[in-house]
Amino acid sequence: MNVISEGRSLVILFAGSSAVLVGLIFDKTKTDGKPRYRNFREIYSSGWCTAFCGTALFNWTDVAKVRMQAESMSVPDPSRRIYTTFSRTLSTIVAQEGIWSLLSTGIVSACYRDMLYSGIRYGAYPIVKRVVFGSEDPNRGDLGIGKKMLAGTITGGFGAFLANPTDVVKIRMQREAGRAEHGRFVTGLAKGQVVRYHNGFQAISHLIREEGFLRCYTGSSATVVRAAMGTGAQLAAYDHTKHIGKLHFGASEGPVLHIIASLVSGLTFATFAAPADVIKSRYMSEPDRFTSPIDCLVKLIRTDGPLALFRGWTPSAVRICSLFVVMTPIRVFLTATQPQIYEQIRQALGLGWFG
Repeated sequence: MNVISEGRSLVILFAGSSAVLVGLIFDKTKTDGKPRYRNFREIYSSGWCTAFCGTALFNWTDVAKVRMQAESMSVPDPSRRIYTTFSRTLSTIVAQEGIWSLLSTGIVSACYRDMLYSGIRYGAYPIVKRVVFGSEDPNRGDLGIGKKMLAGTITGGFGAFLANPTDVVKIRMQREAGRAEHGRFVTGLAKGQVVRYHNGFQAISHLIREEGFLRCYTGSSATVVRAAMGTGAQLAAYDHTKHIGKLHFGASEGPVLHIIASLVSGLTFATFAAPADVIKSRYMSEPDRFTSPIDCLVKLIRTDGPLALFRGWTPSAVRICSLFVVMTPIRVFLTATQPQIYEQIRQALGLGWFG
């Protein structure tokens, strides 16, 4: 049976989603002074930017993170583990499987996951602020960091729950990856096992067909907790860092302010979400090993201690910070007038600045 490769699947996903974005940019129709389909534009632009300006470029950090997080339960003896640090994990994967495996494993599922998950958690954030808290009321000042965190918690948790099936597929593919010969893995955590997943589209179809749709929501509680805690902290940190920069330091909208806010928010997310992220990766990759996410948590702490809840923090921080900062084009460093790609696309779509 001929199966489309992960690389070709990525091209298909990118081409189709980019055509929709271009169509929205050229549609200048307005309703009551606002761009048509305003809420959809908020969500879609956020998802597209995160998926293709960040996730696709930094998928390798997620590949390393999942290997590091999943190995301790698969290999209880610490002396036999090979994915012990971020740098060692990267070098081991490249040496055994090649650079393409590091860059591309699970990349399609990671991108369509972020188009849904990040589209909602970022794109719906201004919507929740506007609809629930009246942020566009000219008589209302800054909402304050508490309401911003609540808005991010709502959008992050909701987006994570809807996108949980795509998260399961991504983690399964990244955990089971390795160099394969004659249809079986000869390296990686799934060494000796039959190759089940070939690309992101085939993987989710296989999961639903073989295990049922409800299985796609394995570990959804851990996913929602991770996203709610992380997004609430991240978006509030980004939004409020910009507010403080403008209020107390005379900063204006532009690359310097955006990059500083991005770094602060990325580190905040990585720290707040780390424990739930570790539990999510382990439980989704090997659901039959645990009775629940709580069982996974207890066994992890009992086996490796509480610091294990922060295993994979470095690749996570690198990825999350990069997802925001990489949206700043190279010309940012040549001129002080160009903001992040995401902020530029928002302008092109008639949405204004993020926040």
